[in-house]
Amino acid sequence: MQWADRPTLQLLRHLAGLPLGRVLLVGVHRDSERLVGPLVEMLGALPSQATITRITPRGLTVSQAVALMTATAGREPDAAGGTLAGVLHREADGNPFYLVEMFKDLLETGVITTLPDGRCTAIAEVTAAGLPVSIRDVLRARLARLGAETALVLSDAAAIGQEFDVDLLARTTELDGDHLLDLLEAAGRTALVAEAPDPPGRFRFAHALVQHTLYRDIGATRRTRAHTRVAAAMENLGGRQPGELAYHFLAGVTPATAGKAIHYARAAGERALATSAPDEAARWYSAALNALAPPRDDTEHVRALLDLGVAQRQAGHPACRDTLLTAAHTAERTGRHDLLIEAVLASNRGGFSSLGQIDTENIAVLETALAITDLDLDVRARLLAVLACELTWHPDHARRIALANEAVTVARRGGDPTTLLFAILRPGGALWVPETSAQRVQLYREAAELAQGVNDRIARAQAILLLAPALLERASADRLDEEFEAAAEVAAEVREPFLRWITRTVQGCLAIARGDLKRGVEDAADALQIARDGGLPDAEAAYDQQLFIIRWQQGRLTEVLDHVREVGALVPGATNWPELPLAEAISGDRQRARKMLGDAAQADFNSFYGAPWLGGMCLWADVAAELAEPDSGAILYAKLAPWKHLFGTGGPVPIHSVSLSLGRLAALLGDTEAADSHFAESMRVHEAVRSPFGNAETAFHWGQLLLDRDRARTLLGIARQLAGRYGFGDIERRADEALLARRRVDEPAVQDRPDAYRAGMTRRP
Repeated sequence: MQWADRPTLQLLRHLAGLPLGRVLLVGVHRDSERLVGPLVEMLGALPSQATITRITPRGLTVSQAVALMTATAGREPDAAGGTLAGVLHREADGNPFYLVEMFKDLLETGVITTLPDGRCTAIAEVTAAGLPVSIRDVLRARLARLGAETALVLSDAAAIGQEFDVDLLARTTELDGDHLLDLLEAAGRTALVAEAPDPPGRFRFAHALVQHTLYRDIGATRRTRAHTRVAAAMENLGGRQPGELAYHFLAGVTPATAGKAIHYARAAGERALATSAPDEAARWYSAALNALAPPRDDTEHVRALLDLGVAQRQAGHPACRDTLLTAAHTAERTGRHDLLIEAVLASNRGGFSSLGQIDTENIAVLETALAITDLDLDVRARLLAVLACELTWHPDHARRIALANEAVTVARRGGDPTTLLFAILRPGGALWVPETSAQRVQLYREAAELAQGVNDRIARAQAILLLAPALLERASADRLDEEFEAAAEVAAEVREPFLRWITRTVQGCLAIARGDLKRGVEDAADALQIARDGGLPDAEAAYDQQLFIIRWQQGRLTEVLDHVREVGALVPGATNWPELPLAEAISGDRQRARKMLGDAAQADFNSFYGAPWLGGMCLWADVAAELAEPDSGAILYAKLAPWKHLFGTGGPVPIHSVSLSLGRLAALLGDTEAADSHFAESMRVHEAVRSPFGNAETAFHWGQLLLDRDRARTLLGIARQLAGRYGFGDIERRADEALLARRRVDEPAVQDRPDAYRAGMTRRP
């Protein structure tokens, strides 16, 4: 595995996490070298659900080396032969491959010979000083005994690869086919090559080390010429994949063949993208770019940069941003507006550039593109949609909403359904404020139908991914389970990192909303790994948000309190987030929470008005209610009251109904009638969205408020039952305490009543 590329290792990690039943996966890598790069990442990211057994193979013992000598020679060694086996064992450090190759070499050179009694012996005294210093020396010595012509033939074969066609090698070396076979068969008798079992006409080197040794021993000039001959022979014979041709043309590139090298590298990149192998595509496009002759300010370089940037984006390489921006700037300098627009649109990964930030350079290039006169309506609509998307975290929410709406309006005028799909879907979170909740549901429904009509499975998946949290916010009872599963399958097939990350993130958030906290943890962890593998910058922050909500619902905030404090100290603006004061109010330093709440109230709870706003205000309301701070509560009540019918989310992350926050705040402010109404609405909302946590929280706080003992006990019992079933630890504990307190209050009251009344109480159902 030390030679495996990143996609191969990611596939192995994926397989290790699948529920395959009784399947054994075996991977081998060297531990004699310092591990770096993809292999280290893969080993550190093996799924926790897989049973991993790590075995470090040890070298053979001396007795095993003697047994190996017996098997190789076909005879048992005598004392001299056993001594030789011991010397070889020390020299090879017990490595079985090295031992076999040295035994074969000594058999061929007559050092190991047979005895009349059927055993074998060493006919000369062999010491460590007289042995080859490495297995490569053994291979070189064996090759030298075959003659110069065979050595040259095998050198050309090594340039082709581990396996090679006889016809290709004959065309490369310009040797007669029968004569070439004679040379290969001679090499086969020395165990350097062997005929491949299938198909006929192919040979392979006996071990990768043989091919590597031969290839490294070729000088740089001769190696280049060998690849040039191989490339020309492949092209003449035909039937080769672009990647094979590109590899050899690039390895043997000359000014005369540079055009063909670039052509085949691009073709290999296109094929890799078409087969969902963006890492491989990025390597080919990078090679094509490097093969281009200067100057860099020409159309060919812009085209090559565009190809590379798209592949990097799909592979999740952070370098895609700089690659595509360079392409855009170069296109602008050379007056190629078409390529500028293509680069600008390609630079958007499918969502905003980074969580909580705006990419000013990207926005500037987008505005440059929009300033081009006589833009086609479809192009203008797409540019507007991408600009709105990039402005998702801009404080001017009116601007980004206006741009998103203009994109849809322009697209409708253009009349192209695919452009309208793009204009609806690409702005994503830019439109996400409470006022637009109904509009977003309507738009995403339209997008899903449009995508169905034009048979665009990816666009339909994106529409469902946006519609699901929008319906959650609207407290809609719509069931999207089957549609969402289909969208998740599409995202898995596409392998686009951003789409896969968003899919698994939304999937985890819906699981949390429905009380499946185990699934929520798994999905959040998977989303984190997808983001890390794909080089996405938002992995940790998004994971932290989901894990915070899960631990809050489980009553385990103490487990994440220190981490939340660290984030609050390190991340600019994090002190304005409600997660830390809520964690402090429930499980930490209440005085610290009170100070943060007071500071936020003094600033009128001014925070970014976008996707996280409504859920954030709900959390601040919970802080005010936990700390019994009516002044802060009054400010929050006024901000939340217009949205009493919505379910509060922080982006897709579920919090609870706005009416639950309003109910708690109304109780804090002494308005029990309003609180009662809000709690009733909260129960309706949580029933609609199937949120057991919201129902348990509402039942608990409503039960605490009511003076009617029967209703209060019923609600507290519901809270206790739901909390126990779904693992809401804090609610379960508090409901138990409240029920116990109610019983203590009620029992003396019954004892003070007449006997007949007490008897009636015991007979009531």
